[in-house]
Amino acid sequence: MLFLKNKRSFTFIELAIVSLLIFIISLGIYNVLSSGLKLWSKILGGLQLEDLDIAFEKFTSDLRNTFLFKNIDFKGTKSSLEIPAKVNSKFGKTPGKVVYRYDENKRILFREEKDFSKLYTGSDGLKRILLDNVKDIEFKYYYYDKKKLEYVWEDETKEEIPLAVKLKIKIDDKDFYRFVNIPISNG
Repeated sequence: MLFLKNKRSFTFIELAIVSLLIFIISLGIYNVLSSGLKLWSKILGGLQLEDLDIAFEKFTSDLRNTFLFKNIDFKGTKSSLEIPAKVNSKFGKTPGKVVYRYDENKRILFREEKDFSKLYTGSDGLKRILLDNVKDIEFKYYYYDKKKLEYVWEDETKEEIPLAVKLKIKIDDKDFYRFVNIPISNG
């Protein structure tokens, strides 16, 4: 009996071995890419928390440096806050206005600062994005109610500077809070 061997074709065992090697190599590549993506998402999540910390520190610094100024009011609502504060200008630190405003459509918290000259010329101030991907924001104002003889949180500012301000920021269904006492309040 004569067996003819075809030198151009592969045997079934050779194909199985090659298929197994390709499977093992692709499984290793998948594991490396998968763990890389997990690490990348953890790093990005940490960056957003760092941005939140920076925003809270800036907010605290602005409120602690606020002062009584006849021509600039301390005004606040649930989604915005305008305060007199020391701002950077070409002359150094000068009186000005700092505005925190939340854009619900873009889900961005803005911080704008105007020095005294820009307030009266109507020029735009330095506007920066403080935080993005913000689901919700809420400012609350702490006052002493002389009629009720108790301390209360209000949704809007009154004629006087509040004792404290509470900022609640919601990111990824988590609420983050910052309470800031104001040293010069009228309480």
